[in-house]
Amino acid sequence: MDVSAELLFFFSALGAFNGVLLGCYFLIFARPRSIATCFLGMLVLMLSIRVGKSVFFYFNPDLAFLYLQFGLTACFFIGPFLYFYTSSVLTPDDKMYKTWRVQLIVLVSIAIIGGILYPFETNHDLWRPYVWQGIYSTWYVYIIATAFVLRKQIKKLFKKNERFNSMEIWLLTLMVGNFMLATVYITLDITFYIAGALSFSFLIYLSVLFVFFNRKKKNILYVRKHP
Repeated sequence: MDVSAELLFFFSALGAFNGVLLGCYFLIFARPRSIATCFLGMLVLMLSIRVGKSVFFYFNPDLAFLYLQFGLTACFFIGPFLYFYTSSVLTPDDKMYKTWRVQLIVLVSIAIIGGILYPFETNHDLWRPYVWQGIYSTWYVYIIATAFVLRKQIKKLFKKNERFNSMEIWLLTLMVGNFMLATVYITLDITFYIAGALSFSFLIYLSVLFVFFNRKKKNILYVRKHP
């Protein structure tokens, strides 16, 4: 591995590693605790695992199928946790808290049962392209659902003299970042596969800066707790 490749690996892997740390921070240490911070932590963690898989696969194409399946399974949950987080921030009502449990139980059941009965290692033709397409379709469906939840904020983009608060900017950035990352993975050739990891690294550092500069305001951490 030459110097340029080592630097590429370092910066892309660093983003995934920092993403894991940030996800754990939201899940364990963020205060005040709320269901929204848990969703955010899971979202960042799933993104980090997916991107981490990409990094290691790019530099080691012989990566064990178990790790590939683990990364793709994490990818299956990115869209749902994006939607759950956005919904918990903007519509923190009892109905939302009932529906996410049902959805998550169904999604986890599909991932566990499907992964056990049809593992990637012995079902290449099934995973590529069918399971792969299903995973990314699920991501896009939940991005669209997130856009629906953010429809009022999106409309403000097309109106003059409309101001966005820090929370709205944050949620819109997360949604657009997810859309861009999913599109990178779907449209780019394996030669540019690492672009997804580098894009994620940028998103992670942007998120850290946002949290830092808004730590004294009503920001992403200060949302209503579950009643």
